Amino acid sequence: LLTNELHGHLGLYSILGAKMGVRALELLGAGLDEVDVLSRAGAEAPLSCLTDGLQVATGATLGRGSIAVDPEAHRPGARFAYGGRALELTLKPEVLERVRRDILDCLADHGALTPAYWQAIRALGLRYWLEMDRTRIFDEAWEPR
Repeated sequence: LLTNELHGHLGLYSILGAKMGVRALELLGAGLDEVDVLSRAGAEAPLSCLTDGLQVATGATLGRGSIAVDPEAHRPGARFAYGGRALELTLKPEVLERVRRDILDCLADHGALTPAYWQAIRALGLRYWLEMDRTRIFDEAWEPR
């Protein structure tokens, strides 16, 4: 619900960003508003929508300076830091390919950014939330201390 409200619609990358943020908090043993986040999603939609999901799930905000976007990166991932530890999560290549294929299918079936397209994306977003296991869709890499 919060991802939909912040982002303006229930998008695939914002849902995956929320799942990524929840997973990072679990792995780091951190609570809401306790992590620093560096989004690797860049500033170009739809991939940049991942950052909105990261904000919702972690509580990191631009206003507090606890989240930033790497302007040089353009990949579905983020770096999370908490308690002297840092973790990089990246969407697995096969999951990224599924997202890209699903978006292309929606465009082919419903046209670009039509009401029917957004309905199909919303339905996929709900399915992603329910069916994609956050413990299996990300590559996880700890930074050395």
